[in-house]
Parts: sequence; C-alpha cells; structure tokens
Amino acid sequence: VGTTGIVTGVAAGIATITYTLSTGCYVTAIVTVNSAPASIIIPSVLCVGSTVTLTDATPGGTWSSGTPAIGTIDASTGVITGISAGIASITYTLPGTCFITATLNVSGAGAVTVSGGGTFCGSTTITASGGAGGTIYYQGTTSGGTSTSTPSTSQVIITSGTYYFRAQTSSGCWGAEGSVKVIINPIPTAAPTNNGPICAGGTVTLSANSTAATSWLWTGPGGFSSTLQNPTATPAVTTTYSLTISSISTGCSPATIYLTTVTVNPMPFPLDTRSVCQGSSFTIGGAPMGGTWASSDISIATIGSTGIVTGVAAGTATITYSLSIGCFSTTIVTVNAIPTAAPTNNGPICRGGSATLYANSTFANTWLWTGPGGFSSSANNPIVTPLVPLTYSLTVSNTITGCSSAIVYTTTVTVHQKPSAAPANSGPICAGSTVTLIANATGGTGTIIYLWSGPNLSSATIANPTATPTVTTTYSLTVSSSGSGCNTGAVFTTTVIVNPMPSPITGPASLCQGSSVLLTSSPSGGIWSSSATSIASVSTGVTGGLVTGGTVTGTATITYTLSGGCYVSVIVTVNPNPGAIHGPFAVCVDSSITLTDPTPGGTWSSTPTSIATIGSTTGIVTGISGGIAIVYYTLPTTCFATVNVTVGNCGAAFRPIHIYPNPSTGNGLTISWENQVVGTATLKIINNLDRIIYNEPLVIYATSGQTQIDIPYIVSGVYLLNIVSDNINFSYKLLIMNNK
Repeated sequence: VGTTGIVTGVAAGIATITYTLSTGCYVTAIVTVNSAPASIIIPSVLCVGSTVTLTDATPGGTWSSGTPAIGTIDASTGVITGISAGIASITYTLPGTCFITATLNVSGAGAVTVSGGGTFCGSTTITASGGAGGTIYYQGTTSGGTSTSTPSTSQVIITSGTYYFRAQTSSGCWGAEGSVKVIINPIPTAAPTNNGPICAGGTVTLSANSTAATSWLWTGPGGFSSTLQNPTATPAVTTTYSLTISSISTGCSPATIYLTTVTVNPMPFPLDTRSVCQGSSFTIGGAPMGGTWASSDISIATIGSTGIVTGVAAGTATITYSLSIGCFSTTIVTVNAIPTAAPTNNGPICRGGSATLYANSTFANTWLWTGPGGFSSSANNPIVTPLVPLTYSLTVSNTITGCSSAIVYTTTVTVHQKPSAAPANSGPICAGSTVTLIANATGGTGTIIYLWSGPNLSSATIANPTATPTVTTTYSLTVSSSGSGCNTGAVFTTTVIVNPMPSPITGPASLCQGSSVLLTSSPSGGIWSSSATSIASVSTGVTGGLVTGGTVTGTATITYTLSGGCYVSVIVTVNPNPGAIHGPFAVCVDSSITLTDPTPGGTWSSTPTSIATIGSTTGIVTGISGGIAIVYYTLPTTCFATVNVTVGNCGAAFRPIHIYPNPSTGNGLTISWENQVVGTATLKIINNLDRIIYNEPLVIYATSGQTQIDIPYIVSGVYLLNIVSDNINFSYKLLIMNNK
C-alpha cells in the first residue's frame, strides 16, 4: 500500500491494511487479494473468415471481444472468428472480476474482379483487378484455389472454361476469388494430300485432312471446283489444287490457302487377253520395252521377263506389266484345266446282268470308251454286259477349251456266279412239333444270304432255321451272295409232311396187380405199348388198349402210336393187391367164422348178403342161408382179394369146393372138394369183358379129392371162375398175376 492509500495486490491472499495517525491511533481494514488469470495463448494472426480457439491456463473465466467488427469470440469456448482486417481486442475475465486482455491481428485481402469473358476463335486474354492488401494469383480453372505459382493479373486463354484469380496478403490470408467464363472455338486447319502419283487416265482422291472445319472449297485448273471434303479428280497432267476451309457453326476460319500437287505419270500400251491349257504357254504381245511382268497368282499362271505365260492350274490370274514410274497395264489370263477321269463301275455284277461304266471326269465334255469284243462308246456312262471280268479303257477331252489328256484310264468289271440251293427238311413231323429246314446251298461268292418264307419260322435269314407248321406245308427259299448279292431268281422249295397227333388217352390212370383197364385214343388203327411190361402190359384191342397190372407195382408209360409215328402217352400206376385171405372158407347157417388178411387197412364185404354177411372191419362171416358167398377184402386203392365161402345147412351134406393159390401166378390152379356127388362138371374162366377164355370139363372122381388145371396162357387180370353141374353151381373171383 502507498502513502496515498493505493493498495496493490502482490499475491493472492488476505492482508490487514492499517492507517496510523501521528498520535499513534490507527484503524485497520482486511483486504483480500484475488488470483489474476494466466496469459492468453493467442496466435500472431487470424485470416478473415477463419477461426481459432484461444486458451487460458486459469479455468472458469469468460471470453469477450472488445472489437466485434473485427473478430467475434464464443464466451465459453474461446473460438474466435475473423470478421474483417484489423486488430481485435480479446478479454478473459475470472468470476472475481480479475481479467486479462490480449490483441489479435485479423488479416485479409480484398476481392478480385475478372474481365474478358465471352466467345472467341482460337484464343483471348482475361484480366484481373482488385485484391486490395494482397497479391493477385492466377488459379486456372480451380475454384477456391490457393496456388501461388502464377502471380498475374492477365492470362492468354486457348481452351474453353471458367478461369479464377485470387489475392493473398503477406501474412498468407486469401481474399474472395474472381472468375470469368470463356468459350474458345478452334480455328480450322488442314494438311491436304492426295493418293497420287497416278497414271494418265486415272482418278486421284484429294484429302483435306482438316480439323474443326465444316466447309471446304477446292479449286484447280480447268475450272475444277468442289465443296466436298475429299473430292476426286482426273487430271491429265501434273496439277496443283487449292483448298480454303471454315467452320460454319463458329464462324472461325484461317487466312491460309492450302495446296496439294498431283503427279500424273504416262500409261503403257494395253495388253491382249488370252487363254491357255494347263501346262501350255503363249507370249503376250503389245507391251513396250523396259517394263516388269508379274502374275497375281503364280499357282495358276506364271510369266517370264519376256512375256511368256505358262498355265499351272485351272483358274484365272491377272498379268500385270508395270513401268518404272508405277503405271501399269493388266490382262486376265484364263488357264483351262486338263480333263481328268477316275473311271469306276457299279460292279461286281451277277453273270447275265449289266454294269454301268462311270467316267467320273472333270473338265471333260468328250469321252471315248473301248473294250474287248470291239466295244466302243462315246457316252459319259455307258452300259456293258460282260459274262466274265473285263477291263474297259477311257480317254477324255474338252472341245470347248481344246484341252485333252494323254492318259488312258481303265476300270475292270467283276462278274460273280449265282448261288443255288437244294432245300430239304428233317420231317415228317407230328402236329405241334418242330422241323429243321436245311438249305443245302452251293456256289456264289462270299457268304450266302438266305431268305426263307413260310409260316412259323424261327428265322428267315439263316441256313437251317426251324419251323412249327400245323399242317403239311411247303417252304420257299431264295439265296444270294454277300460278296456279290447275286440271286438266281429261282425259288427253291421243300415240303414238310405233318402227320396228325392222336387224341389224348382217356381211361383210368391206376389199376391193381392182375386187374385190367381199357384206355382209348383216336383215330383207331394205332399200336399200344408199355414202357415197363413187368408193371403194366397192354394189348391192342378193337376199342382201345387193354392194360393189365403186372407182378411189379409202380408206374409205367402207356403209349398209343399212329402209323405216321405220332403218339400220345399216359402214366399208369399199378397198385399192389392185398395178401391172400386166411381162415376157414365154410360156415354153417346161423354160425360165424373169422377171416383175416395180412395187409392192413382194408375193408371187408360180401355178396350176396342173403347167403352170408361179414363185418367190414372185423372179418367175421355169418352164414345166412345155404349157398356160396363171395367175400372181398378191399384196400383204399380199390385193389382187393376175394374168397368163396360156402354156407351150408349143417344138418344135411355140406359140400365145400376150394381153389388155390389165389392170386395165381399162372403156373396152375388146384381145385379141391369135399362131400361132392361123383360126376362131371364144366369149369369156365371169364374175363372182365365177359369173354370165356377157359372152358373145360372137371371130373369129380370121388366124393372128396382134388385136381390141377394148367392155365399158362392167361394174362394178368381179374377173372371169374365158374364150376357148374347138375349138383354144383360154384363161382369164384380169380386173380392172375402172370409173370411169363
């Protein structure tokens, strides 16, 4: 504090200020010294339109500008914006009213104005002005440019565009740019040429070779004038042509008159036109000396230095005679081909056929064929009929071109012999069977080709096919050769005889040992046979085949064959008979006996039941009335054994008769009797067709006794044995199994 009472803050804090009188009395006051803000961090310069952020190390203050026309500042952020050139005063104030002030130089150049814009031909100059306080720089076509490479207030412009100038202060601050739009239309140019030199009488093309031109005016001697860009002209001598150009749309045109000179050289004399045969030569006339000969295609015609043309191949070539100055004459030379041929024929042919000879010629219109036997023909493709292989010769020429070939061409016709056949077959066959047809072909060349015709063939194109005709049929065959295709034209035949089949065999398919069944088939007149006579034999009868079961059981094939060899068959089963019945074979009325059989499973029965009955499963026979009853023991196969049981009134004479063995092998029978009246009876054996096959007397020589009879010729089967006299009427089922 000074004597005048001025207190100066030195450092932040609290100080007591005392005022003391000379008497020693004093008063005091408390003074608070607040902290001052730090120095403002500020740049040396700020460009107009730019911004910068000011900072102070002491936080919490507020920014303000004392010169807002020069620069404004955001109170809280310290961002200052340059408004106009000048010195801006900036204050930073703390809450306690302590503040600090700094100044900032705001720099900027004045705006630039550009003149000289518009539309021009070729080029123009533009000028810049203004830019107070700075230097003006040319920025080209870059808006907002900052280039300092071209300090200038004027520029020559040769291309269209918008061009810019801008001023910069010494401190590096740029002012507002100025611009101008310029349209530069190009000035047309030309570099006329021509496609000469030309030869006299030729045509030349004048070429403007211009740029930016839309209008042309050509002029030349003899009143030549053309407005075409590239006109043609026919000068007789070397001539210079003038060209002026302009652009109608822009109005631009050069002051230059362009020139081009056409050189005209003299022509040689015209050449004569000729034709020549391939391989021949001729000399072209009418050409002056000193020129050069050339052919457009030496593969067709060549030419020597003396004008000799040689034909090489058929066609046309352009022959050119050129002078050293480049002018030339041309002629077309036609080279006519030498006629050629590659004769062939459509053989091989078959003997007796005809062949066509083919010239297969090129460039020929005249043909001469010759051959054996004085053959001659001028036809292109004549027809010949050789009987053996022959060779024919051909020469060809062309009467129009005069060209001919010295070659004698040949072709040989091959003649093949025709195949033949003698067809046969493996018949006769039965209806429904297959026959083999046999071609028996001979002759021909190469593989023989077969063609059969007829019904039901396995193949029509093989040598020996099979067929299944249903009736007697004739099959046809034609043959040819694969190597020649020759066919005799003849149709060969073979007839297959088809014999009828008998009808299926009908009748029982099973029977018992010793029994017989009748089988039938039609038509009649065939032969019956058995595949196993020990099992079943068969005999041919009027109405069919009588099959008789043999001594061996099993199956046998019974066949019925007609005279043509066709047959049908059936399998017959022979079932075994039961064994012989055992027991007493006589019983009294109202009494019973028991019969047995060693073969199980059978059923007992009797007839007539008025004489005796029998239990079907027990075999117990009960006498009913006097007489003889036949007892049967039958198996499920229907095969049976039988025995006669005599039923008598035991109060009177009882006269039983016995027959054994039964079944019999055919070696003989033993007949025994008891209590019979002496005398003579008749013994008959009857087959199942009711035919008597044995009829002899039986002598009853005593009241009781026995006798034997021989029956070796009786075939196996079931028979009825009957003994009859004034005192006897005895019937018995007899089973014969004859193994002889």
